[in-house]
Amino acid sequence: MSSAADTDQVIEASADGVTVRKLFAADEFPVPAIRFEIDSSRDEAVTVTVSETIPESFPMDGVGFHPNYYSENWTAFQDHHVEFTRTLSPEETLVTVYGIRIGDDSEAAPFLTDSISVEVELPADSEDDGSADDGETQETGADAVGTSGTEVDDTMIDEIITDDRNQVVKDMIAGESDSVPGLDADTAQTDSAEDETAEAETTGEDADDLGLDRAADTDESDSEGDVLADNTEDDVAAESDGVDLEFEEDDVPNSEDESAVDDADDLGLGPTDTTEDDSEEDGGELDAGTADDGDEPADTDEPDADSDDGDESAAEPDSDDSENDVGVDTIPSFEGEGGVDDASSLSTRLAAELRSGSVSDEDLEVLRSELDVEMNGPDLARVDHLQSRVEEVAAYSGAIESFLDEYGTGEQIIEQFRSELESVESELDSIDTRIDATESELESVVADVDHVESETALFGEELHSATDRLDEVADDVKGIDSRFEAVESEIGAAHTVVEDLEETVETNTSDIDDLESEVDGVTEDVETVEATVETVEETVGDVEVSVEGVETSVAEVEETVATVEETVGAVEGTVDDVESTVSAVESSVEDVEETVDDVEQTVSDVEAEVETLSAEVTDLNEWRDELGSMFSN
Repeated sequence: MSSAADTDQVIEASADGVTVRKLFAADEFPVPAIRFEIDSSRDEAVTVTVSETIPESFPMDGVGFHPNYYSENWTAFQDHHVEFTRTLSPEETLVTVYGIRIGDDSEAAPFLTDSISVEVELPADSEDDGSADDGETQETGADAVGTSGTEVDDTMIDEIITDDRNQVVKDMIAGESDSVPGLDADTAQTDSAEDETAEAETTGEDADDLGLDRAADTDESDSEGDVLADNTEDDVAAESDGVDLEFEEDDVPNSEDESAVDDADDLGLGPTDTTEDDSEEDGGELDAGTADDGDEPADTDEPDADSDDGDESAAEPDSDDSENDVGVDTIPSFEGEGGVDDASSLSTRLAAELRSGSVSDEDLEVLRSELDVEMNGPDLARVDHLQSRVEEVAAYSGAIESFLDEYGTGEQIIEQFRSELESVESELDSIDTRIDATESELESVVADVDHVESETALFGEELHSATDRLDEVADDVKGIDSRFEAVESEIGAAHTVVEDLEETVETNTSDIDDLESEVDGVTEDVETVEATVETVEETVGDVEVSVEGVETSVAEVEETVATVEETVGAVEGTVDDVESTVSAVESSVEDVEETVDDVEQTVSDVEAEVETLSAEVTDLNEWRDELGSMFSN
């Protein structure tokens, strides 16, 4: 059952004390990934298998695993599902992920479904399976695989696959391998079958003991599957009923060099012993007792009395060429006089019938059962596991190819890194040179700064002196302002006095005009009097009576004239005083004007000096600001 969910949903599943939480991590890793948090609440170690279904619409080559998050425990299958298998310590919590190649976060919604399943295997089951794998019977082998033949014991897998399951990928990225082992299995098997057929034909003509050619029953062997992994020396000693070779993933033997041995191993046959003496072949015969006891292993290290050492080394693989010693089961030996020719002809006929396909299925089954060519449970488990590994490699081989196309091999990356490192070193040398130049410039700048600081101190002293002078000038300006105000008040008073004097002059002028008019009147009176006197003198005689009166009148007139003359003199003195006063006032006004001019000139000089000092202060402030900004930078 599955249901679509948004990208923020958390899917949870649990079984037997193990809880698995699945969510989508868009930005937590270099690529979008499905994150699994596996939490064990058990107080004992358990083996957990988490299965996850991949959407059918999503290509399997778009799925990858992070090496820092237990990628070695993941397995990808072509039927669109992945599995994570790991043994958890008591109360252990771990986080693992698998990356998905998507263009938008919304494309991750099909992955966020409740399609995960959790299987927990207790330690007792694992121990029983491990001990069962060490048995010598077919039933014990079946127990190690499981009743269905699909479950594989962890210890058995560890014997087949090394811990470094990413070595193949690392070799490809480093450029040490041109292809992924297992991807070209079909081509390699076909070539191996052809080589084995040719080798078997050659061996059948020259050997004393003949084995069955694997190419003769190609159809049956293809249906059984190819044996790709083998046991170690302990497995050979424990399982004497079959032949299993163990190779690391990078140590697969060359089919051309060991094709004859592979023919015998795959069918449970021993190596053939050849001889160059044709006369001995005529005297050989089949030992029936040995044929009935064909399951007993023969010692391949002891050559036949009639065999040559060189011929034996041609049929058996050299022990120095492989790290693992191979134990094999041999077919019944042919001994006796005249028995070799019969056995050779029987083997030749049997091989010919197998090649032609004239042997019935029942006979083939009998041959297989007698020769023990059936793969037992552990062999089937190894084949299934290796096939799953091949599917896993095929699942992300496209991603590896695209990665290699984009980034190149490890040697190319290292070469590019070296070139970039050389460029960085050259840049560092250039930076060192510039740093040296900068240090020298900095020393010069420090010297300049010291000089500027000394000049700044000097200018500070001058600034203080100028400030004192400015204060003194300000005091002088204040005194001049007070004096100017006093002069202005004096000028105002002088203007008042002048106005009063002008009024007095105007009054005196009017008085003088009046006096002149009076003098004119008196003069007329005098003229009248003179005329009268003349008249009187002419008429003295006539007016003797009135002489005394006339004289009295004359005296009075003279007194009046004297009074008028005195008045005129006084007026003239007053006019002279007024004129002298006006002259004094005019001289005072001129002095005041000169004083005002002097004061104005002094004020102008003070203002010019103040402006000069202000300009100097402004320049000093600007220079100080420039120094401050330079030091702050």
